[in-house]
Amino acid sequence: MDKLTILLGSGFSYKAGLPLAKDIEPYFQRNNTENLLHFPSGEWKWNDYASSADLTNGKLSYDWLAYGCILNVLVAEYVKDKGSFENYEAFYQYIIDNSSNWNFLEDIYKKAKDMFDGKDILASTDPNYQDYTQAFQQPSSKELTNLVNHLIDDLLYCRKPQEEVLSSYTPFLHYIKDVKELYIITLNHDIVLEFLLKSIPERPYSDGFSYQNTSLFSTNDKPIRTYSGDFETTI
Repeated sequence: MDKLTILLGSGFSYKAGLPLAKDIEPYFQRNNTENLLHFPSGEWKWNDYASSADLTNGKLSYDWLAYGCILNVLVAEYVKDKGSFENYEAFYQYIIDNSSNWNFLEDIYKKAKDMFDGKDILASTDPNYQDYTQAFQQPSSKELTNLVNHLIDDLLYCRKPQEEVLSSYTPFLHYIKDVKELYIITLNHDIVLEFLLKSIPERPYSDGFSYQNTSLFSTNDKPIRTYSGDFETTI
């Protein structure tokens, strides 16, 4: 074919071992009191897929326990308001929509503190009680969006061996390899597609990002690719 346009749905990455939207929702709807990890770098992860090192490092700070309760309350309030947990994207938008509502934030953190104390997660006489409950005193919409963003990211990470992933997508790669001009529109949030395209080195692809005219630089003064609408290659 001379020219082909492909529209990829979000389920394209399922064969790479990534979950569908319906598979992500149960993670948020369960009791997450002790299921979160928080790292000094600011990242959040689930403990489900963590290595033994991450399970230790993710609990060096104290707020992982408090935010487990905060997430429980946040999901409960969302379900109460919307009637059900529609999908994780709508839940994320719900947090953004309420991020400037201080009364909303205070109520979430207060209810989470009551849950923490009501379930006797840690006795108030424990010498570390103040440290573990400090997060309840500092409502933060930024930390809530950061929390959910990282938790979703943790689930959209490909954990299968690269060879197995490539083998699963051999029909797709075979189908596109001889198309002269290929346009791909994808609804995926992961980078499985980019990984697959990199396996065809003789056919470089454009994703619209470029180093040219960028205004962003790393702490080492290295340029960071930014979106410029540059689609010069044949893919």
